[in-house]
Formats: sequence, structure tokens, C-alpha cells
Amino acid sequence: MSQRPSPGDIEGPAERALLERRVLELWEMVNAARRFAAFAEQVGPSKATISSVSLDRLRRWIVVFAEEISVLGRARNSVAHANALPRSDLRSAIRIGERLVELLPDEVRSRVEGAKGAKALLEHEYLGALHRLAKAQERVRELFPDSGPISTDSSEETFTRQQVEALLEANRATEEYVAKRDAFFAASTLEF
Repeated sequence: MSQRPSPGDIEGPAERALLERRVLELWEMVNAARRFAAFAEQVGPSKATISSVSLDRLRRWIVVFAEEISVLGRARNSVAHANALPRSDLRSAIRIGERLVELLPDEVRSRVEGAKGAKALLEHEYLGALHRLAKAQERVRELFPDSGPISTDSSEETFTRQQVEALLEANRATEEYVAKRDAFFAASTLEF
């Protein structure tokens, strides 16, 4: 995991953005643990691939730290809905969130952190595919300036090799983009 600067080490305009981002990251992990507990309750520990002992610890963690989870959730909601919190409140929410994640059962913490990493990778692939699609579309526009819809049914139209290659690349880029987009959004909505 990359070493990130401590929010206390940064001052000025960048500080608020860093503090807010950290609140959102911590909430994502804490909320993922809560969702995982609900999922494991629904399907049972064996199907959720968690030991009964870890599931019991997770249940206790949710009950014992309900107020702290609520504080972090309120801070997350303020940040997500652009309601400015004082920096001291953001720092306090971060301390609470970091402690909550630290106190998660090891089995759950590693799963939550792994899911976060997998989601980040899918997001990176999705954005890369979107970039490649935009480039392919730009190339098609360059090769077909001021033309209306391209019809492949017309026997009167002839295409250059470059135009055909650009169209094929745009088609491949579109298919890749759709697949990566669907994978990212499926992972984003998964409950575990």
C-alpha cells in the first residue's frame, strides 16, 4: 500500500481535499464491512467464506462501535453533499475511521482492503478504455470530415484503408469500453 502523507502534515488549500478524501475512503471500508456482515448473515458464513468466529467478531464490532460508525457516516455525508465541516471535525472523523478499520477482524479487513484494490483496478481499466474510445472516435472524425452518418450499405461509397482501419478500431474500442464499464459498475454495486 502506498504511503500517503498524514493530513496533519499538510496545510493550505490542499489540506481540506486530502482530509475529505480520507473520510470518504475510510467510510467506504467501514461500510463495506457492514455490507459484508449483512451478506454473510443472509447466505451463511460458509458461503460467504468467513469463519463463524470472524463473523461473530464482526457482529460485535458493529454493535460496540455503532456510535463511532455513525459519526464517520455523518462526516461522509457532509463531505459527499458538499456541507463544509471544520477541519478539526474532519481530523476527528479520520482518527475514528482509522481506528475502526484497525479494529476490524483481520479476515474482514483484508477482504475489505482487497475489494477496494480490485475496484480501483477496474476503475483504472474502465477509464483507460474510455480514453482509447475517445481517441478512436477522434480519428474517425479526422478521416470523415463534414460527413453525415456513414453507411456501409451504399455501394457508391469507397473507403480508404485508413478509414476502414479507423472504423474497425473504433468498433473494438467501443466493445472494450462497454465490457470494462459493465465490469466496473457491476463491482461498484456488488454487496459481496
